Amino acid sequence: MTTLRPLSDRVLLQRLAPVRQQSGSIVIPDSAVQERHEFKVIAVGPGRVLNGVLQPMDVKVGDTVLLGAYAGTNVEVDGQPVFICALEEILAVLS
Repeated sequence: MTTLRPLSDRVLLQRLAPVRQQSGSIVIPDSAVQERHEFKVIAVGPGRVLNGVLQPMDVKVGDTVLLGAYAGTNVEVDGQPVFICALEEILAVLS
């Protein structure tokens, strides 16, 4: 299995599965389900060096984060889809 280690202030993410919604007896079809922008953090880089000082990362492995619609890059590792983005592209940590 290939191991990905993010560099600098990059974060490796896994998209969370979409939630199936049902309103009464109406089932929302797959074509109408919006893609979620929530991800689980699976690896983080060491942080960015600014003025010779390593800035700590604001997220950690296991956090659930929210991204903008066009943030980051989709990649495939060993047949599994993962997502890489810069720390600044993460909008919020969900709790």
